[in-house]
Amino acid sequence: MRKSQKKKRYRGLTKRCLSVIGQTVLVFLFISFVMPIGTISPEGSGQREISLKDQVPGEPAQELPAKLPEKDGSAAGAEAAEPEKNSGASEAGEKANEKEQPVVETETPVPGNNTGDSDSAVEGKENSPQDNGGVFRGNPQQGKKVALTFDDGPYPIWTAEYLKVLQEYQAQATFFLVGQRVEWYPELAQKIISFGCEVGSHSYQHGRLKEFAEEELVQDFQKTADVINEIIGQELELFRPPYGGYNPSVVEVAQSFGQTPVNWNVDPRDWDTTDAQKVANRVISQVTDGAVVVMHEGRESTLKAIPHIINGLRARGFELVTVSELMDETLIDQSI
Repeated sequence: MRKSQKKKRYRGLTKRCLSVIGQTVLVFLFISFVMPIGTISPEGSGQREISLKDQVPGEPAQELPAKLPEKDGSAAGAEAAEPEKNSGASEAGEKANEKEQPVVETETPVPGNNTGDSDSAVEGKENSPQDNGGVFRGNPQQGKKVALTFDDGPYPIWTAEYLKVLQEYQAQATFFLVGQRVEWYPELAQKIISFGCEVGSHSYQHGRLKEFAEEELVQDFQKTADVINEIIGQELELFRPPYGGYNPSVVEVAQSFGQTPVNWNVDPRDWDTTDAQKVANRVISQVTDGAVVVMHEGRESTLKAIPHIINGLRARGFELVTVSELMDETLIDQSI
């Protein structure tokens, strides 16, 4: 009888133990496999948070101005500001997403009709119009002619837009190109030539050439000439020193490559304003006979200003020509 009672007691204990063990296992399985793994977003959306390293940032789209003034000064249609389809600029725009853009610092002005600040104050003493050392800045004997020049290109989309405006207004200009950018966007350099505009060198990487040793200078000129000459199919004859900065060595090396150094005497300072009308007013009011105007590619305000500049200068009786047309070899050592 007692043995029977003991067996029953043991069986009861065993059942209770198994029951506790079973419940524990079930709780563990529920925690491990039923509850979601990960952190729920604070908003309670049910979505797990994603770390920043998993997020792919989007690339900002390049913007162009909405409208440009027409020849009579009124607003043009929206198509005036849209990049040309199937153009070299469109192909170059795709390349812009594949490679990092170089940082091209913009010139500070060399005094002509303007006075500048920072670097220009130093370079103004070295490069005064009274002692320009073989650098062309204009030709007053040409009368009512003016040369518009654009530095630092070519740029995807923007170069094609500048050319489109110049073509629409039947105006010529001279583009001083950076050699490395020409390597990246050769079709844009070719497009400048095909539009009847002129090309000059602006160094290979927009360096401060007057700080270069002579060997470095020669290498820079050679590399730039090789790149641009091959792509545009003609020899370079014009050279603009970055920042307008030069010394006798820069001039001598340029001339040894058959290139005439060219600076300017009108600078609307388009590099320090986003006001297109201000840029245009500065040019129109400061231009004199045979002037050379410096502006820059890749700037919306400059693009918008071009039609106003063309209209304003023509209203004053000026003809827009290239630097080569303005230049007279007997006047290279003179200035306005």
